[in-house]
Amino acid sequence: MTGFCRKPSMNETKEQALNSESIDIAFVGGWGRSGSTLLSRMLGEVPDFVAVGEVRDVFLRGIMEDRVCGCGSRFSSCEFWQEVGDNAYGGWSQLDVQRLKDLRVATDKPWHVPALLKPGLREKTDHAVEEYGNLLLQLYRSIKSISGCNYIVDASKIASYGAILHRTDGLDPHFIHLVRDPRGTLNSWMKQVHMTDDLDRVRYMPRYNSLSGIARYLGYNAEMHAVGRKSEHMLMRYEDLVSNPEENIRLALSFLGADDGIDLSQFINNEKVNLGMNHTIAGNPMRHSSGWIELKPDNAWQEKLSKSQQLMIGTLSYPLLKKYKYSVFAG
Repeated sequence: MTGFCRKPSMNETKEQALNSESIDIAFVGGWGRSGSTLLSRMLGEVPDFVAVGEVRDVFLRGIMEDRVCGCGSRFSSCEFWQEVGDNAYGGWSQLDVQRLKDLRVATDKPWHVPALLKPGLREKTDHAVEEYGNLLLQLYRSIKSISGCNYIVDASKIASYGAILHRTDGLDPHFIHLVRDPRGTLNSWMKQVHMTDDLDRVRYMPRYNSLSGIARYLGYNAEMHAVGRKSEHMLMRYEDLVSNPEENIRLALSFLGADDGIDLSQFINNEKVNLGMNHTIAGNPMRHSSGWIELKPDNAWQEKLSKSQQLMIGTLSYPLLKKYKYSVFAG
């Protein structure tokens, strides 16, 4: 395996790492098509950081669907993820797949957020969170052990999952709430995007029209604000990240308590970022790209969306548009 912080010894893998202090997680939250895959991979290039994609989907897209890892291998053939499973559970086959599905339905849905934020509100949810959290704790400890990195970058985005991590003793999520102009976000969700991680069938990412997309933009981001207030959190705009990449990565490192004075020039300049091989699960198809990638604001929505669409999206999303300092009349 390549691209990791250090290779731990066998004794450390089995004993020390499984009983270590709280696991530091850089949790990229918000809603999809906001640049979470890009941000997580950029952070993953920083020494002592490992980007593993959307950990929320390791059980579903990994052991159940055997999707393709960021390294290009199927989950079942990826050395890294197989070592993680062996170390965490004695092998992925030891997990009860149906129980994992049930726990996800019982905890990790938008409507569970109120109960997740207030323990005791719903006893059934509390029991499921405890069981699911214990399984996730084993998973994150194993990722830390096998990668040898002290910071795990998780691009799972969804607030309900972030709340589960916050509720789990032994996990210390730091929430980076990444947002994007809603018109750019919605324009991206309207596109047909081919998913590159399924070798068994042709899949496309979901598509949303203006109204359903706005509802999700408002809902998912509002929930992320609610969850973020329960822990350490920072807000970052996608447009700022691609316009001033080094400055924003340093701000994130400072927020995470990592060394923000390190030399980033090996993989970041004002216009490009150099991304190496990764072991990410789920996310934008760009996770399968490597090398120098150009960074620039995506303003295609200014031409693709009609003026009436722009105005409608801007008006309906105005509360968050104002909060994030976007102009209603931009474009």
